[in-house]
Amino acid sequence: MTEVAEPDKKSKDEAAGIHKRMGEAVNKLQRDPRQARLILALAMVLATALYLYMARNTTFFFDEWDFVLGRPSWSLDTLLEAHNGHLSLVPVLIFKLNTAIFGLADHLPYLLTLLALHLTCVGLLFAYVRRRLPLLVALAISISLLFLGSAWQNTLWPFQIGFLSSIAAGLGMLLALDRQDLKGDIAASVLLGVSLASAGIGVVFTIAAAIDVIWRRDRLTRQWVVTAPALLYFAWYLAYGSSQTTRENLFLAPQYAADMAASAFGGIIGLGFDWGRSLAVVAVVALIYLIVRSNRLTRAGLIALSIPIAFWVLTGLSRADLGEPESPRYIYLGAIGIFIVAAEFVRRLRFQPAIIAVIWVVLVGAVFANLEPLRNGGKSLRETSQIVRAELASVEIAQGIVKPGFKPDDQRMPQVFAGEYLTAVSAHGSPAYTVDELVKKPEIARSAADEVLVRALGVDFIAVRKISADGTRPKVLTATNGTTKLRGSCVLFQPRGGGELDLQLAPPGVLVANKYAGNVEIRLRRFADEFPDSSSITMLGRASRVMRLPSGGLKLPWIARFKARGSFRVCGVEAKRDRQ
Repeated sequence: MTEVAEPDKKSKDEAAGIHKRMGEAVNKLQRDPRQARLILALAMVLATALYLYMARNTTFFFDEWDFVLGRPSWSLDTLLEAHNGHLSLVPVLIFKLNTAIFGLADHLPYLLTLLALHLTCVGLLFAYVRRRLPLLVALAISISLLFLGSAWQNTLWPFQIGFLSSIAAGLGMLLALDRQDLKGDIAASVLLGVSLASAGIGVVFTIAAAIDVIWRRDRLTRQWVVTAPALLYFAWYLAYGSSQTTRENLFLAPQYAADMAASAFGGIIGLGFDWGRSLAVVAVVALIYLIVRSNRLTRAGLIALSIPIAFWVLTGLSRADLGEPESPRYIYLGAIGIFIVAAEFVRRLRFQPAIIAVIWVVLVGAVFANLEPLRNGGKSLRETSQIVRAELASVEIAQGIVKPGFKPDDQRMPQVFAGEYLTAVSAHGSPAYTVDELVKKPEIARSAADEVLVRALGVDFIAVRKISADGTRPKVLTATNGTTKLRGSCVLFQPRGGGELDLQLAPPGVLVANKYAGNVEIRLRRFADEFPDSSSITMLGRASRVMRLPSGGLKLPWIARFKARGSFRVCGVEAKRDRQ
């Protein structure tokens, strides 16, 4: 029996020693906040490098163009006009200043502004939680937000500058209210105004501030803290705002809010919606237990609860019809709200070293789990940026020919019209690829450039009074299921039941003469290796037409694939005939 007991005793002694050393290390860090701040600063440097890498070579995307092109003047209307129902004064000013100072050629200054706001939110959350929880727990929570890859839109997409400006100002307001003095109240009122002027999220923080003021005995003398910025916001709303709430959303909002909560919980641990739903249920049960156990709901607790609940419910009322409760941009504030609630309701619990160690183990796992959605988000933005920059290159190639109202891409930049874009490029530089850059890009980018170039240059059949086939003869590249004959400046193609002919064409265009009643389908490319499906035009029935092919100042030839079931000929034409 003695031989069995001695190893057991030795193992217990070793475990006790490890536990003691762990406790000593934790206590040492708890007593020295400088080390915690140094760890957080180093983590911020690492996070910044990570986000810059993930967002490398990106450019303006979707809503960013509203701020870049849609508000060219400095008029009051330009600054105060609502964006999707939001007062966006602060982000509009930030974008306009960045454009004036750095131009449009480089997206990096806009991204750095976004990351500076993200780091500010992390630092403010650390300061808030540090006042309520042990230092190492506050550090763990802050690093969790710092590397919240599930909310990648808020760290990789500069349009979210308004979102993060509002959150940063709101967190600063909460810290200012903690002072409970006149200076704190003045700072809180100003910061609340900034939050409201940045995005609709400011309404969430207005509710939190109102609870703080109403709860206190000096509510009548302090009501200006909330009413001053709230009245300014209300005046803006009367002049420029509009309700985003619909009757449909009134019924959809409860489920939408619940799904947003599940997404936030799942985002924190990086495991997604299904895990988040289970965690949300556990969190609600634990919260009810803590409230019942303390037998009261404090002012601070109610303020904390108001932030995530108001955010989820108000977003549901205004956005439920869009069906995006799992959107990365919503996870960010949802996670912050969860952290604030946790800090308020577990602040009286004792955190043993072993519990803190478990928190850190979970944190490390969550950070690694959050890398996958971050990688996916960064990849999506980079691929989109390649296409956008290629399409804009085609718009610039077509300058002087393209119509001002031309839209290159309804999906990725529906706000961009050629005239406004080219005017902005003339004043602030170009975010597009140069021709030398474009020819080296992946096929998906070059194919997108060809599709836009065909439309922007107005490649199509034109009516002429007199046709003379005396230009440069097209060069035959391949002929499939048919035979070709060369006659003067023309190529005659005779398909066998349906064939394809690839030709290299020279500006200003070619004559296409179809001898049969069937159609001739033509697909074009200039940069791409394959023919984009969307770059096709069709000549209907038996006819002779000139297909206009402007050069756009490029030396690159046009490559065309002709597909038909009957014979046709393609002839080069002189430039003077293209202008008839």
